[in-house]
Amino acid sequence: MEWFLSKHLMLVLIVLLQINGYKACLEEERMGLLEFKWFVKSNNEDADGLLRSWVDDRESDCCGWERVKCNSITGRVNELSLGNIRQIEESSSLIRIYTRIWSLNTSLFRPFQELTSLDLSRNWFKGCLETEGFEKLSSLKKLKILNLQDNQFDKTIIPSLGTLTSLRALTLRETNILEESSSPIKELANLRNLKMLDLGGIFCYHSDLDFMQDMQDMQGFERLSALKKLEILMLDSNCLNNSILPYLSTLTSLKNLSLSYNSLSGWFPPDELATLVNLEILDVSGNKFDAAQTVKGSENILKLKRLETLDLSDNSLNRSMLRVLSKLPSLRNLKLSDNGLQGPFPAEELGNFNNLEMLDLSANLFNASAPMQDSRRLSKLKKLKTLDLDANHFEVSIFQSLAVLPSLRNLMLSSNALEGPFPTKELAIFKDLETLDLLFFIIDIFDQL
Repeated sequence: MEWFLSKHLMLVLIVLLQINGYKACLEEERMGLLEFKWFVKSNNEDADGLLRSWVDDRESDCCGWERVKCNSITGRVNELSLGNIRQIEESSSLIRIYTRIWSLNTSLFRPFQELTSLDLSRNWFKGCLETEGFEKLSSLKKLKILNLQDNQFDKTIIPSLGTLTSLRALTLRETNILEESSSPIKELANLRNLKMLDLGGIFCYHSDLDFMQDMQDMQGFERLSALKKLEILMLDSNCLNNSILPYLSTLTSLKNLSLSYNSLSGWFPPDELATLVNLEILDVSGNKFDAAQTVKGSENILKLKRLETLDLSDNSLNRSMLRVLSKLPSLRNLKLSDNGLQGPFPAEELGNFNNLEMLDLSANLFNASAPMQDSRRLSKLKKLKTLDLDANHFEVSIFQSLAVLPSLRNLMLSSNALEGPFPTKELAIFKDLETLDLLFFIIDIFDQL
């Protein structure tokens, strides 16, 4: 009898779960979403047009509303994608001047106790209503992802963000969190569970010169070492120099690091970056790494055994860098565009990149095909699928060098010095080719007749 009751009790529980899953969102959460819609409307926005599916109808399943996702079993809201809620055109260069700013009421999100992801990016929030700061979100114990990119939040939100200890990913890109005080790192270091932190574009263009000098001295960045679980760190477009590097060297859990478009200089890789032995993706494009000092960093490169993607575009390197980079055993994607690399196609240097799948050598000064004996070495690149040679000075003879790469799927050769008969015979070798860009190829139509 006891077994019979237990079995039927289990069936009842399963049915109840299925019913909850079918009815989806809870009334409290449905009303919470409508409260947010009212908040948008109270700020003189067309809430009915912007959130058409959000209707005050008990028969309407809010889990089916736009920008809302629910747990399929519990029916609780777990994702809110409220980025660019006003649907402002992002193409306008005057968007920052003419977009009306407003203040956020974070209490609107308290009904969503199962919320794991909240996207509030590109909304031009100036700040939070008084007593309604981000500390209100600390009651959302399951919140893991918070995106605040492209808002006008200032430094006042930082202490409250430091209370959201459940966060795994935090995006603060292009916000105004730096003012006349210190960097935000001190409070953010409390977020010990963070795996992703995006601080792109927040350290430049500050009006206080003394403060910017403090930033160059990296005050507060020593606290970065507290983020033991951090795997992804975005610090691009920040006017940072080499003084940031010692503080990054302690983040040995990093797998993805972007330092593009800063003011790093010297040899590559710097000693400090070579300690990040778990790196898989590294973007240091748009810096000032110097070809003259490449040899000094050549031994460091051996330590980055897991590096798969490397972007060194827009630096000041030369083709000798290729010999150094060929020592990276796991490298699959390499970008070296816009470095002023010169001479014939570097077939000899590339012959040692056995695992390479994508190579970008665009916007350089290469001007000839490689000697035949060097071209044969390219046959080792059996995994190469994408080759970008746009904006160089190659002539039609380049196809002779590339003939040993029949597995190519994407070949870009636009804006070169290609002219003459269309290379039908040469291109026939590439049986797997899916994309071919020969823009500005000057075809000799009379030779085709």
